[in-house]
Amino acid sequence: MPKKKISEQNYDIIFKAMTEQFGQKALNFYGIYTAPILRVEPTDLPVIDVNERRMDFVFLLQDGTYLHLEFQTTFSINDLKRFKLYDTALYEKTGRNIYTYVIYGADITKADEHLDHGSIQYRANAIYMKDYDGDDIFRRLSYKVYHQETLDDDEQLQLVFLPLMHSKKKRT
Repeated sequence: MPKKKISEQNYDIIFKAMTEQFGQKALNFYGIYTAPILRVEPTDLPVIDVNERRMDFVFLLQDGTYLHLEFQTTFSINDLKRFKLYDTALYEKTGRNIYTYVIYGADITKADEHLDHGSIQYRANAIYMKDYDGDDIFRRLSYKVYHQETLDDDEQLQLVFLPLMHSKKKRT
């Protein structure tokens, strides 16, 4: 049987799709409590040098601010600098305040959240999926599925995000 090629951004694609589908419930799952979401906003940010930058997710909130979400399975200070540039471009385009959260996979235990560039201060709030007990959640959801019980929206989100959570089982 021929091998199928899987995108290197497979986690990114799945998590973006689930966040878009579940919206506010996904934010609550991450522990992000904001004003209600009005709509999902475009995330492409054309810049003067004709490069296109694409953020993972941007929500326009009812209070007129933006919530910017990024999904990361690695950490680099350059990622934080890139998110700062995204937010700067979005602010220049809209004039709205932006609050950024970065959701890190279970292999990331600590990541910088703040850049101090003198007059420019930038903060992106980190959410660590290592803090979720994937083994316990898997056991609970498996029990429900085995007994043909329906999974509610929160449980469906937990199932989708299991690969990012802490587990004693080795990831392949």
